[in-house]
Amino acid sequence: MRLQYIGGGKKALEAFRVQNRPALIFAGLLVHVLSVLRVYYDQLFKHLVPTVRNRGRPDPELEQLRKQVQRRDGWQCQFWGSRQNLRVHHKQLRSQQGSDDDLNLITLCADCHEGQHRSR
Repeated sequence: MRLQYIGGGKKALEAFRVQNRPALIFAGLLVHVLSVLRVYYDQLFKHLVPTVRNRGRPDPELEQLRKQVQRRDGWQCQFWGSRQNLRVHHKQLRSQQGSDDDLNLITLCADCHEGQHRSR
């Protein structure tokens, strides 16, 4: 990819697009192919990943694990110490091969839990 300063504004953007058209087309196709592969991957391997949500009904084993983690953490958010609206968070997300092991789980309040997911 050649880089050269050609000024600013719409002319510069159009010149960039013309000079790098093959690379931009390839990048667009690559993004599309990867998104299609992700859908197939999710469908093929969905049964191998244990689910925390069981269609709105809590799994008794996971519910017991959640209470065990919250008890271990003193029934408070491990970031701010709040004792309200507690959630159990996977330190390494399950989508990134994180396990449901209690060493990978931490108690967070709803605000901290949401913040953790926004920052990833």
